Amino acid sequence: MKKNQPLNIQRRHLLARLPHYAAAGAVVFAGLKGGLHTQIAKASEQSLTLVPANGSLPDLVVKSDTGEKRLSALADQHLVINFWATWCAPCVAELPTLEAAAGILAADNIKLVLISMDRGGPEVARPFLQERGVSTPLSLYDPQAEAARAVGLRGLPTTLLVKKNQAEYAVHTGPATWDDAAVIKQLRAYLLR
Repeated sequence: MKKNQPLNIQRRHLLARLPHYAAAGAVVFAGLKGGLHTQIAKASEQSLTLVPANGSLPDLVVKSDTGEKRLSALADQHLVINFWATWCAPCVAELPTLEAAAGILAADNIKLVLISMDRGGPEVARPFLQERGVSTPLSLYDPQAEAARAVGLRGLPTTLLVKKNQAEYAVHTGPATWDDAAVIKQLRAYLLR
């Protein structure tokens, strides 16, 4: 379209291109609509990518609703520890599946623990979880990122699968559909073998 064309020629040119613009808009909308959920579903289809950690889990100290808590106090259980934050979109998207997985895994004595990385600690994370109906996992807080540094966290969300007695653990970085049957099977296979 030339700058000095009469308005009716410009209008006709735009109207002729309208189907192309509409098709492009539909593709963008479909991408936005299913984007994050599609990524999480694809991550689930591919299963978890577990990277074995070198050595045992450090004795992490985090905040709880009642003060400080050492994760070594939970050494009598298998743990699924998910590091997340309210500002992390993939973290927030996987919260409902973590809630469901916590209920499923409890029968196997596998405890799901959420560790919020929000600098505001419990004052930020607790109401955020309550608004979304997430109450089954144990909620802990690492506002200074000390526990995250101790395990060499490289991004969010990151999940640690910690075997009983905390002598061995593996790391999965990225989102997942935690209540998916294949993922539950993989969690049990790693933690209960």
